[in-house]
Amino acid sequence: NSLFDANSGSREGDAIYTNGHGNINPGSLTVSNGSFINNSTDYSGSAIYAYYDITKIDGSTFANNFDTYVYDPILDNAGGGGVLVGAGGALGITNSTFDSNTSTDGGTLIFERDQYNANNQYTATNVSFHNNTGTALLSYNYGPLPDQLILKNTVLSGLQLCESASAILDMGGNFQYGDSTLSCGPTIPVAGSNPFGANILADNGGPTKTISLAATSEAVDAIDAAAC
Repeated sequence: NSLFDANSGSREGDAIYTNGHGNINPGSLTVSNGSFINNSTDYSGSAIYAYYDITKIDGSTFANNFDTYVYDPILDNAGGGGVLVGAGGALGITNSTFDSNTSTDGGTLIFERDQYNANNQYTATNVSFHNNTGTALLSYNYGPLPDQLILKNTVLSGLQLCESASAILDMGGNFQYGDSTLSCGPTIPVAGSNPFGANILADNGGPTKTISLAATSEAVDAIDAAAC
């Protein structure tokens, strides 16, 4: 278990930065049971910036991280912001929580697909998004090939949930709440009330703090038992 708390900087990845140096032989990053709390950046990836890497995040919590990035159309050739950024590589997230993070210009979780890499795959399975400021899931596609953002057993609650250049593939067990535009797509069910209720980040028995679902939430027991 690792704790990354109150790191700050002016560029990418103020807690973790990796660079796989291209799409032919990408690097790899695996984070298990990590807590990323109160990290900040003036640019992009206040917690993690993974560039051209095969990145796997499991059992981790990202809370109260923020960026102060403001897009400058003259100085910047791409957007910034973001708490966890996967740029030009594959990014898979499982059993993780994103709570009360702030991104002024980007999204809490950013997937970036470039024009050179045909092997991008973005997945979020058993992930909770709660009370984040800025878009929860943001996907850029700078290449000519289509890609997919795969969601399974993922609950998103907030005013801005998805802004995706990728096709969102609903694998079931997902819920969205709070975004009147249904930005994560019409196939993902809309919860009748906040799936998390008044619950906050707490020790619920796992390796990191999580937010439990409200007892009356439609998301409770929504997962196919055969998948457990």
